[in-house]
Amino acid sequence: MKILVIEDNPADVEMIRELLSDHKESSFKIVCADRLSAAKPFFAEGGIDIIILDLGLPDSQGLDTIRRVREHAVEVPIVVLTMLDNEETGLNALKEGAQDYLVKGQMNGPLIVRSLRYAVERGRNEKELKKSHDHLKEMVAEKETLLREIHHRVKNNLQLISGLLDMTRMSSSDESTNSILTDIMLKIQTMAQIHTRLYESKQFGKINITDQCRDQVTALSNIFSHKGHEISCEINPEEVFLPVDQALPCALVLNEILSNAYKHAFKGRKTGKIEISALQVNGQIRIAICDNGVGLPDNFEIGRSNSLGITLIRTIVQHQLKGSLMFKSQNGTKISIEFPVIPAGT
Repeated sequence: MKILVIEDNPADVEMIRELLSDHKESSFKIVCADRLSAAKPFFAEGGIDIIILDLGLPDSQGLDTIRRVREHAVEVPIVVLTMLDNEETGLNALKEGAQDYLVKGQMNGPLIVRSLRYAVERGRNEKELKKSHDHLKEMVAEKETLLREIHHRVKNNLQLISGLLDMTRMSSSDESTNSILTDIMLKIQTMAQIHTRLYESKQFGKINITDQCRDQVTALSNIFSHKGHEISCEINPEEVFLPVDQALPCALVLNEILSNAYKHAFKGRKTGKIEISALQVNGQIRIAICDNGVGLPDNFEIGRSNSLGITLIRTIVQHQLKGSLMFKSQNGTKISIEFPVIPAGT
């Protein structure tokens, strides 16, 4: 074992030599430096198994000495020497990355040998742990890159389908066909937007549902603006994040509710207003969509509605989001959704 002793007190150096020479079961090669600058050639030469370091050197003092040594010997284990009345420095040295410390005046042969062996073994374990950690980070990065590429390709395919539907819709003169194609196209656009956010996300696996809602409002406004309505939409500024498994069904529900509002809430009116709020409180997501339109029919009952859109909203909220749904008609329509945030992977 090659040991670099960085110590400016010749008596302490000689004591370390004697203690190690008395140990017949181990072979030690000791090289010495009386200051940090004198140790630099040994750092450059390499081959050092362990460093015994005094923190009070002529050209370096305190814990900064460890940091400076680490700049030259990143992975070499360090055993710090402390004075009898300054054992706290040894404990602080451990926090700075030293493997062990020895108190001057309390050292003996078996103790110093045991400390050196422990330090070397601990250093080896830390090196292996770091290697494993770096390998895992590389694997995670590779998988995230692969997943982003998958989401990118899915997004491109969905946008291609959406574009084809839009071309077909624009060329159709049948209003009923046009309406069906529009509904399908908007659903596909919503799914494509989710995959776009996943591809671009820095918080991989989480979707900002508030931003997603803004994108959906923009898409719907572009589709329905030619109908002669001037519809304004306000979205509360609070950011709400959802795991992917909940973000997509939530976005589809929002798309269906907003589409219905744009298409039906303002019949016979030239202007209208939609307000959207999303909050996260105690693990529950609360979303409210309000409009100042014509309101719901007097005989409307959500449980008995045969509307495909209402059925889709109810099914997704109750069965996929495990939440509740409430419709209220007063000076327009208010639809409230509440569901628990489910941790990703459960």
